[in-house]
Amino acid sequence: MSTSKRAPAKSAKVGSATPKRRTQAERREATRKLILDAAVEVMVRLGTAGLRMEDVEREAGVSRGALLHHFRTKQDLVLATFEHVNDRSLERSQQRIKFAERARSVPAIIDAVLADATEFFFGQGFFIEFALAFGQAYPELRGAVRRLSRRSRFVVEETWQRALESYGLPQAVAADILSLTLNHVRGFMVRRFMDDNPAQRAHLSAVWQDMIRSYLTEKLSAEALTKAMTTSESSDHSSGQGEVTRISRPKKSRARN
Repeated sequence: MSTSKRAPAKSAKVGSATPKRRTQAERREATRKLILDAAVEVMVRLGTAGLRMEDVEREAGVSRGALLHHFRTKQDLVLATFEHVNDRSLERSQQRIKFAERARSVPAIIDAVLADATEFFFGQGFFIEFALAFGQAYPELRGAVRRLSRRSRFVVEETWQRALESYGLPQAVAADILSLTLNHVRGFMVRRFMDDNPAQRAHLSAVWQDMIRSYLTEKLSAEALTKAMTTSESSDHSSGQGEVTRISRPKKSRARN
């Protein structure tokens, strides 16, 4: 009689888990994002006028059928690509604003505005937006592009203005400072076509902070100036002890620029 022992069955590793299979909707959304990211790369490389469906297919590694399933025409793809980069830019701005809300002085908020505006105006999204809004390739999309851009950027600007007002800056003063700060960055964006000098941008941004400080010295009382410019550990913007009552926020106003 055989005494051989049966080999024990292999047991599953403790703690191992079968990867969750993605749903059809998740796979479809992943493919759509892959196509849009590829379209961004093609537009940046060849320009919006040079966009071809076959280039996007190749960049994304998808079939023509998969591309047409999501975007039936090139115009559909172009507009969806702009919405994609616009939404991505808005999300980054909102994240930066949340961080800046913990700032403890107006200069810190201005630094955040400068960083956010530089990322936007020097980024891929604005390159595509500018080409669609002023180029001749897709005149039928200009209205939609401008509406989408105004809707998202005005929300960001209104939020930055409220952050400045929360430090006691009058509505008009906050609007002027914000508008000029944004135009400061836009000017460098235009100059970039002739000469891109990051060191000069950093230097002049510091000069601009000094000019804001001088401007606020004229516009604010000594007490209001201290609140606006001093890093206060007792501010309710921080987690330190003590509390400073926030001024009531006026109705939203749009910084005109």
